[in-house]
Amino acid sequence: MGEQMKVFISHDVENDGHIATTLKDKLTLLSAKKIKALVCSQDILGGGRWRAWMTESVTAADLFIYLYSNDQHQQYWLNYEVGLYLGSHGSEPGPICIMNDYLKSPPQILAEYQHYKGNSEGIRKFFEDLLIHNRFSDGDKINEAIMQEPFVTEMADAVKDLAGLFHRNKIEVDVFENRIAVQLEDDSDSVGNLDDAVVVVDEGTSSYLQLRRNTDSWGSLKSQFSDRRASWIPEFEKLVRNIADGIPPDKHMSLTPFNLHDNEICYPVISRIKRRGDMPVSLLILFVSSEPENKNFRQINAPHDLSNLMMLLNMARRFRWNVIEPGLQGLRKKKRLELDHAQLLEELWVAVRRLEAEADDAGFLSEATVRRAFTGGRRQLIVDMFGQWYSLKESLKRNVEQGLLTETIEVLEKLQAVNKKSLIAIVEEYRDRLETVEPQPANDADKQSRASVHSAAV
Repeated sequence: MGEQMKVFISHDVENDGHIATTLKDKLTLLSAKKIKALVCSQDILGGGRWRAWMTESVTAADLFIYLYSNDQHQQYWLNYEVGLYLGSHGSEPGPICIMNDYLKSPPQILAEYQHYKGNSEGIRKFFEDLLIHNRFSDGDKINEAIMQEPFVTEMADAVKDLAGLFHRNKIEVDVFENRIAVQLEDDSDSVGNLDDAVVVVDEGTSSYLQLRRNTDSWGSLKSQFSDRRASWIPEFEKLVRNIADGIPPDKHMSLTPFNLHDNEICYPVISRIKRRGDMPVSLLILFVSSEPENKNFRQINAPHDLSNLMMLLNMARRFRWNVIEPGLQGLRKKKRLELDHAQLLEELWVAVRRLEAEADDAGFLSEATVRRAFTGGRRQLIVDMFGQWYSLKESLKRNVEQGLLTETIEVLEKLQAVNKKSLIAIVEEYRDRLETVEPQPANDADKQSRASVHSAAV
């Protein structure tokens, strides 16, 4: 093969930069420098015109490869690059996607092209198709010595290294599964009219929200909520415009809930916002279902103070078993296996904010309100725990924002201890209050009913 084969490696810089660098180095090594791999995050010089460089590099490439290790990618530039490549190459060879084996399908624009799995078997097949079977080079062997040492060993090492990188980039969803990523181009026009913004939604979320299978834009998604009285849609659009105008979002980042099938209530929560400069370029929305246990205990026919204690007990119990415990288990597992933990940290913080918003709605973020529910020494204990909660919550927020795994685990362990004390205090207070509750006097209707029964008996 005379000239170098040019391969353009497209990737999400934040997620797959290390994989792209490794693939570039392995292609150079295994091809005996007969392949020139281009990676935009590395090969464009400072001060270079990156759009012109991208256009020239993609159109000149003999092969286009997209790395897809998880479903958190921004795909606006992928659509642009694939359009350039197909416009200059026709259909052969088609763009290649190497995707993590836990993902169900490639991005929509690559769905009709055969992909390779990012595991050992898939990566080995890609190298064999490229270097041994010559499927992408018009039959010309790129490296005549590829079946000899040291290249046989080097290929085995390359397969192992790349498969390991794909595995480490796998994002396991341990808290919330239903999510939509909205991706915008970083200009004022795209913020002013979101209809063309790219929407990334998996099959599970599509089914949960009852969306059409081909929902890939904000305009398409919005049209499907037009008859559902979904206030969260215009709220989200206003939120995006406010962010672009420098107006910070509300502290809870939750939008108006809406009804799903079977009258299930769904809470849309903004989990993550990415900006380039002042412009938002990507937002992640989580959809959290209400739980049957979230009923208002004040509706139960019980004395007011006992109803408040029941509500407090319910929230403290849910905080322990729905937030703290799964958070600790998931983060300890990530630490033990040295897996990526950023997504789990974000989802943990969303769960905390969600429950805090509920507590705020019920009036339980007011120290005075909660203090009135307790008597004696427990009242001071609750006041002390209030102070610990706000301090630990700020520590948790700071650790999540900085991606600190060990420190977040330590804060959760402290919250676990505070939660245990509060559960014991609530149960003991409820028991003591119950001892003093007098039977409620019968109302007039009950008295009349009992008199009728007595007369009939006589």
